[in-house]
Amino acid sequence: MSIDHFLQDEDDFDPHVEAVLSGIKRDDSAIYDLMRELDAIGKPDAETVVETVAVKPQVQSLPALPYQGPDADDPDTIIPEVKLTRWDIARANLREAEAKRDTILAKPVRADGDARRVLLLDHAIEKAKAAMKRAEGDVSRRQEGIDDWRAGEGRAVYNAKRRKREQPNADLSSLTTEQKDQHGKDRRSDANWFRRQRENGIPEPRIQAEFAARIQKREADRAAKAQEDAEEATSRVDPRYGMF
Repeated sequence: MSIDHFLQDEDDFDPHVEAVLSGIKRDDSAIYDLMRELDAIGKPDAETVVETVAVKPQVQSLPALPYQGPDADDPDTIIPEVKLTRWDIARANLREAEAKRDTILAKPVRADGDARRVLLLDHAIEKAKAAMKRAEGDVSRRQEGIDDWRAGEGRAVYNAKRRKREQPNADLSSLTTEQKDQHGKDRRSDANWFRRQRENGIPEPRIQAEFAARIQKREADRAAKAQEDAEEATSRVDPRYGMF
């Protein structure tokens, strides 16, 4: 390709290259020099390279930080509950029994009851080993699946099947200690009353009717007794109490 071609193609030519080509003679030596100058165009000189290297930012690696687990006191931290299987529980019991037995056997002087404790711990160790072996079977795995269902999505269904009465148990959270004790005595008395009625062959509808009347009478008697105690307490405040 000739130099005239470079000079004529102004659209694709660099102005600096055009100035160089215009100042040289069109002969072979000029072409040689031209090619050297073209090769030098666009290359940075030594000063530019040094300056570029000097201003290049230095990247420093940060020291590795130790791992920190989740903070249990942080309200935003959600720690999943670890559910122990039957095998885990049996393994924990085995380790505890073995540790206690080894502690007793390591004593230089044993107490009087250590021999009996070792025998009991040996029995506990064998019992834990048997429980671990059972936990490894398919039956135990099915039982754990049933337990998970009862404690989770099947809780309402399972409790409904277990409930023999249509009404739930009475709420005793608002009662005092004395009232809770009285409630327990009433339940035992009612259970004995039901047992005697059924042993005597009384029909169930009659038992239920008489039990309702029994409850009403008991509540009425206690209300009358509470009213009497309140009136007596009020009378005791009067200075004239006991004078007549």
